[in-house]
Amino acid sequence: MKTTQIKELLEKAQLDWTVSTHQIETVDTRIEIPKRLAVIRDDDDTFLGMVSPQYEVFQNEELMELLVKISASTGLTLHSGGYFKGGKKVYIQLKSSDWTLPDGDQIKGHLTGLNSHDGTRSLAFGNWMHTVSCQNTWYMAYKELETRVRHHTSVLRPKIEEVLRQVDEALNNEKKIIEDVTRMQTYEIDEAIQLQVIAKWFDLHFVDDHIEDIPKSTLLRMVQLNEIMEMEMQEKGQTAWGAFSGVTKFTTHILKKGKDTTEDKLFGDIGTREKRMYDYLLQEVK
Repeated sequence: MKTTQIKELLEKAQLDWTVSTHQIETVDTRIEIPKRLAVIRDDDDTFLGMVSPQYEVFQNEELMELLVKISASTGLTLHSGGYFKGGKKVYIQLKSSDWTLPDGDQIKGHLTGLNSHDGTRSLAFGNWMHTVSCQNTWYMAYKELETRVRHHTSVLRPKIEEVLRQVDEALNNEKKIIEDVTRMQTYEIDEAIQLQVIAKWFDLHFVDDHIEDIPKSTLLRMVQLNEIMEMEMQEKGQTAWGAFSGVTKFTTHILKKGKDTTEDKLFGDIGTREKRMYDYLLQEVK
């Protein structure tokens, strides 16, 4: 793809900027701080993080070029992109498959490439899923590329062959997710499992069949989650899929009402907890 087209894609995703590393000095004495560099966004001087001297930035343009190569090889189209916290973390999505479940629910799949400029993670891919009926989203983190280390280094740049191999694995993982969700649709759950989902979400434990010492703020959230799960299970059935749909509706629309939870799903605790609930309910199905 021509440089002008890459530039247009970067502009559309608001990723048309670079970063660079700089030596850190004390303000008054101008003494250099050893073994640490500052990562700065070049267009607006935003401080993004501190890294080791061995760190090498992986520019947004490089990430876009990589995703374009993946698009050309797989036939997946570039879908969207963006950044969080001034550019500390960035993402670019490719549109994968659309799926219709046996009960008629539709799920849209996306392959999501993630990178950071604050030194917290290296290039990774995962499955971003969107349930059309309730406009819920959830993210299944896949894994960081084996060709990269946690902090980027010049020795281990991503090789397109390795990237494509792991992209294929991520796409196969998407198929497995749909297979698992289809099984979850047919597995009816009882009140005990529903209560376990709620307890596990809030890191609570049963003592003699009761949950003790629940703060009032947590209790309110528990009631909200239970109500949302009940609503989803009335529509989708008293099943593991209905319960998980309740969880993703809670995280997408209720947990931070009025605020976008995409960042927390891709990089934070919400995504981790969603995966934990998914694994628990899938374990019940098996």
